[in-house]
Formats: sequence, structure tokens, C-alpha cells
Amino acid sequence: MTSLDLQCVSVFSIVGECILRDEHWQAFGYPKRPRRGKFFDVFVDSDKLKQEKILVREFWAVALGRVFYWALRRKEFNHRIHFIARVMSLCIDGIDEKPLWPTFEFITPDDALDFLRQACRDYGSCRESSDFTRVFLQRCISYLNSELPSTWVLGAAWLFSHANSLFMAIVPALDDTVAQNLESDINISGSKCYEVAEKLFQQMESV
Repeated sequence: MTSLDLQCVSVFSIVGECILRDEHWQAFGYPKRPRRGKFFDVFVDSDKLKQEKILVREFWAVALGRVFYWALRRKEFNHRIHFIARVMSLCIDGIDEKPLWPTFEFITPDDALDFLRQACRDYGSCRESSDFTRVFLQRCISYLNSELPSTWVLGAAWLFSHANSLFMAIVPALDDTVAQNLESDINISGSKCYEVAEKLFQQMESV
């Protein structure tokens, strides 16, 4: 059986690919994923930069949200708390001491953890997979504090319905791989991410 910890790394790579894939950005009206570097940001309209920041963060958040949505509904998977905690930790701290939270412009890793915790709550509360479009747009609106670009409505619908969207592949992939793993080699008990994951499952299952 494949190491569950290695499967967490594989899931983390899928979360990253959800941010990087050009097709996801094209659904929101971009020719491809924005690539310019911080130096050139000063030449870009501030509203455009804000929109890009929101989309980057929300692609990241909803990818993990899809993973949590899956785990919340797989009570037979005995290691789901350790699994979610490990993936969450990778999403924040990265691999080989290369933390990711500064990339998403969070001031501290705790800020990034709070952001992902709320994302898991929001997306975990979806009754159906189709509800992800509504939650995605509601979260984007709350961060924009302005009118939602019309292309984002179509883009969000595409993300959670089109066969070429990687977000649509997450749940089936987890069923085919992680769900089959009966043993855990994850050592994350006692960490902040473990505490957050444990409370998330307790709170969401008591609703």
C-alpha cells in the first residue's frame, strides 16, 4: 500500500496545480495565469492586482475545500483527521522548508491557517458538489467589496462542472487512491493543523 504521507504530498501537488493551470484562469477571462513578478506589479492597476490576489487565494482555498468536503463524507476513512491536517500543513508550510503562506501575502502562518479553516467550513457545508459555485462566488464577493466581474460567474460555473477543470477530478481521485489506504504513517498529532482539523470535523459533524 502506498504511504499515506506520500499521498498527502500528491494531493498537495494537485492543490498547487489548481492554481497554476492556465485553463482555470482562462475561465475567468485571463489569456493565461498571470506571470510578471513583484517588480512589475507597480505598473499594474491596483484593482486588477486585487482581483488576481483574490483568485489565487480562492483557487488555493477551494482546492483544499474540495479535499475536506470529500473527507467529511468518508466516515469510514479512519485517518481523515491526520490526512486533512497533513495536507493543510503542506498548503501553508510547503516542502523542504519553503513556506507558501508568504506567497499568498499573509502576514503570518496563523493568518493563512485561519483562512483555510474558514474555507473548509464554507465548502464543507455544501450539501451537493454543485453548491461550490455559489460558495465560491459568495466568498469572492466578500473579499472584493465591489461588484463581481460578470466573467467570474461563468468562470465559477465552469470550474465546478467542466471535465477539463482539475477541481472536478479531486473527489474521484481521492476515492480511487487515499480512500483505499488502511494504514497511516503521518506524524502530525499535537500540531496546530491537527487541532484545527480535529475541531473542524467535530463542529461540522455536529451541525
